Order: sequence, then C-alpha cells, then structure tokens
Amino acid sequence: VLPGLVKRRAGEREIFDTPVTDASPLVCYSTKRLPNQDMVKRVQEMLSSLSLYDGAIDGIPGSKTSSGIERLFGFRLTGDPIRKDD
Repeated sequence: VLPGLVKRRAGEREIFDTPVTDASPLVCYSTKRLPNQDMVKRVQEMLSSLSLYDGAIDGIPGSKTSSGIERLFGFRLTGDPIRKDD
C-alpha cells in the first residue's frame, strides 16, 4: 500500500461523489457561427461519419446538427426551437 496513492484515490473518490450543480453545454443551438466553431465542426464530422448528419461541415450548430445529436444521444441541443425535454 502506497500512502500517496491512497491519498490520491481518496481525492478522486471525493470529486466523483460530488454532485454537479452547474454545467454549461459545450454546444448550443445557433443559426450562426460561434466561438467554438472548430469543436462544432468536429462534432459534425463525427455525426457525418456515422451517417447521422448530411449538412455542411460549417461549424454552425443548427437544426441538422441538433437532429444528428438527437439520433445519437436521444436529446436535441439546448436552445433548439424544437428541443424535446429530457
């Protein structure tokens, strides 16, 4: 038993057991480019590779991106006008 590892694992357990009280989504619905455009493009590319997205890889998280997210994860992007409640 290594004391440093025991201490580290106890700290990890504390973080794991702490409830999340405030989390912002990484991607929100939008009809224009957002500052995180590169990340949105990567999401669109991933959805496209899974045949869940047939739009342009443009970094705009609109309705087609939201639909692909819904098909993959079962929910639409936050802010989507036709978002379904979880």
